[in-house]
Amino acid sequence: MGTVLEPSFAGSFYPKDPRELSDLVTRLAGPADPLPGAVGMVVPHAGMVYSGRTAGMAYARAPRDVPRVVLCAPSHRAFVRGAVLLDAGELGTPLGNVQVDRQAFAGLRRRGIGSALMAEHSIEVQLPFMITTWPGASVIPVVTISDDPSFLADLAGAIYEEAPDAFFVASSDLSHYHSLARALKLDSMVREAFLSLSPDALLDALSRGGEACGRAAMVTLMHFAALAGGSRALEIDYSTSADAGAGEKQVVGYFSGMIARGALAC
Repeated sequence: MGTVLEPSFAGSFYPKDPRELSDLVTRLAGPADPLPGAVGMVVPHAGMVYSGRTAGMAYARAPRDVPRVVLCAPSHRAFVRGAVLLDAGELGTPLGNVQVDRQAFAGLRRRGIGSALMAEHSIEVQLPFMITTWPGASVIPVVTISDDPSFLADLAGAIYEEAPDAFFVASSDLSHYHSLARALKLDSMVREAFLSLSPDALLDALSRGGEACGRAAMVTLMHFAALAGGSRALEIDYSTSADAGAGEKQVVGYFSGMIARGALAC
């Protein structure tokens, strides 16, 4: 079983009480029809009261037959060189523990990916959605803040070779602490670039002022999706903290989008 990484953000980013949390996640993440051929998605990671609706709508439309999930997220508290895997046997939640895929973990470690044991809310807030959507799936938790495009392409390739059957979840919010009008403009650039399926277009949008704290995770998702045959992208939802009643002066943007093989029906 190995080490259990216990939750650090229950009671702040999401409810600590299991029944309350289960009811909230169930309400936010359904019901909806899964999108055929989906290989990965980007979802936000703020407190559930703010971004839970936008995240939940994506989980509701994710495929159901997922054996393992790549959960790729940024680090907000610790410096990470390149990328690291969370070195735990299980990731704990109030709803139960999520098994870390030790086979993929070992394979990625052999490829030179580092490991660390640390609390990170951009990982943790996804876990209640994951365990509800995919109760039997294992997780490959990857943390990266790399700004090296070649490294991120190689990282995606390594993950795909070790786990070609995985569904890829990139955890990212968009712009932070702008006026609502400014946030809408900046976030539009990033959303359009993501929907183009071009990592270069996303990096260009970010270089022109667009923001995404999980930019590295999003780029890695786009490379992984290309390897998995992803050929269509769809916006699932977009919202801001203003929609949750937090005011229009210092807004955070939330986006969920899916990448799939073949024609993607709305």
